[in-house]
Amino acid sequence: MQKKKLRVMAQKNVDKFFFVTKRQLSFVRTSSVSNFIP
Repeated sequence: MQKKKLRVMAQKNVDKFFFVTKRQLSFVRTSSVSNFIP
């Protein structure tokens, strides 16, 4: 029972991590593009 709970928590952390990383990547992309445009 305990192992299953840990696995679910780990999966949630992974999803959260990917979500944050995607947001950071898109943010960096948009900011770099706006920086390049004079």
